[in-house]
Order: sequence, then structure tokens, then C-alpha cells
Amino acid sequence: EMMTNPDGSDDGAEWVELYNPEAREVNLSGWVLESGTSSYSHADAIADDVIIPAGGFVVLGGPVVEFADTTLDIYLGNASTGADAARLVDCSGIIRDTVLYGSGNPEEWVDDDGLPAVSIASSPSEGNSLARLVDGMDTDQCAEDFAVGSATPGAANGSGGSGCEAGTFSVKINELLPDP
Repeated sequence: EMMTNPDGSDDGAEWVELYNPEAREVNLSGWVLESGTSSYSHADAIADDVIIPAGGFVVLGGPVVEFADTTLDIYLGNASTGADAARLVDCSGIIRDTVLYGSGNPEEWVDDDGLPAVSIASSPSEGNSLARLVDGMDTDQCAEDFAVGSATPGAANGSGGSGCEAGTFSVKINELLPDP
């Protein structure tokens, strides 16, 4: 989840929530949050003591974000022209996640697959966040994975309101009558 356009001034009030779906904690030493409005012009190293618990959340926030688990000098654009982006890079330089939001892609931002992104999430209006519909679910299609809504920093985003239970179930169509 991300707050790219907080109520009032954005200065120091933007934040990004990270989620760890793994069954073990993840140490973020050496990880970097990169962001920008026409290129990745801003990079924030995450402090060495930041750990995301198994199945837990960590909020990276600007200096005025009172609920932040750790403080970064975050700079997220408001996607006023085209698209803006943020991405998480691990300690070995591997891009772990990319989020693109706004409209169009004149900057030709690339997604996690290294190709120009074609699916861009909506840009949040002031005071709303951009959140995954299902925590940890990533299809690399930002427009389908994210929705604008009320912020839930440090907590689950829900399941998109559909009551859908995603997973690797073996439910199959067993029988149908196409022409009764």
C-alpha cells in the first residue's frame, strides 16, 4: 500500500507499506526504495535494523508519518502527467516489486519483467492510498492488482471486497448442461 498524495502538504507525509507473505521474517538490510516522476531519481536505503515479521507489515514513512515503523526521505509523485513509479530493490540489486500509477506511460517505465509497462494503476486522489486488492498478490498488472481507497497502514488491505478466496485450489468444473 502507498500514500502518494497525503492530505495537505506531501512534504514528509508520504509512506509505503511493505508486506511479507513468507513464513519467516525478512531482514531489509541493504534494501532500497526507489521512486520518481520521470525516472528513478530518488533512492532511499532502508535501515539495517528493519525486519518484516512473517506474515507481517512494515510502514516506511516520511518524517511526519507518526505510525511509520522506520523513517525515510520518501518522494512519491502525484502522477499529474503520465505515470509515476516506485520499486523495491533487494540487497543484491534484484528488483523485487514495481508499482506504476497514473495514466499512460510516456516515460516508458518498465515493469518487473523488464518490459515497458502496459498496466498502470490509478493515481490516488488526495488523502487516499493505492493498495493491493489482495495482500501479497502480484500479477505484474498494476491496474488489476491495485485500487484507490481508504488507507490501512500496517494492516491487511482485505480481499478487494469480493469475498474471493484466491489460492492454488483444485476446484474444477465437473459437469454442465450447455443445451437444456
